[in-house]
Amino acid sequence: HDARLYGSASISTAARMVRDGIGVGVLAPAALRHELSAGQLRPIEVASEPLPDLAFTASWLRGSDSHVPAAVARLAVQVARDEGADSKS
Repeated sequence: HDARLYGSASISTAARMVRDGIGVGVLAPAALRHELSAGQLRPIEVASEPLPDLAFTASWLRGSDSHVPAAVARLAVQVARDEGADSKS
């Protein structure tokens, strides 16, 4: 049986694919609190090397209305830092 790999930039789409039985996924538990607490998804333990850290970027055109994307990018950085600190405690 050949394995198929699917990719998605959308965490909710990837979670839905797992929930619909398409396969398993490597997803951040912090982004799936509702699905995990509702029993829609469940974690499985896998003995392996740790996954590498991910790097994200945010880009937007600078202009008179660029304060909103800049604020969203700052908020995303803060949430990522907070979640990273939570996962290490």
